Amino acid sequence: GLRTPVLLPRRKHLIIITVTLILKIPPTTNTPGAYIDALNPTSRLSFPEVKTLATSLSNTLVKTYGLRPGETVSLFATNSIYYPVAMWAALRVGGRVNGASPAYGVEEMVHAMRTAGSRAVFTLPSSLE
Repeated sequence: GLRTPVLLPRRKHLIIITVTLILKIPPTTNTPGAYIDALNPTSRLSFPEVKTLATSLSNTLVKTYGLRPGETVSLFATNSIYYPVAMWAALRVGGRVNGASPAYGVEEMVHAMRTAGSRAVFTLPSSLE
């Protein structure tokens, strides 16, 4: 259908990353779980898994995307067991985390990203629509 153009903040090299594309390790089903998917309680991430995923993702943020300490990463996604992984990855780099609700309208999201000075945005594929 027809869509209103989305005017993202004009920042050099704004990175939009879908969390499911970066996080390739599936959640386990046999660990106690630090994070449990409310819609699928058998899908969970243990604390060691969160640490492993966040470490891997933070390395990717630095080596592939050039994220530096002090830069802001926006998390634009619904609740997910991968949300804390993205948050911890950004914090591990020394980045700032800006949480943004997927319920935001276009203008609200643009304002949030401009105000935060977002360098990267983590989102879920469903939030890109």
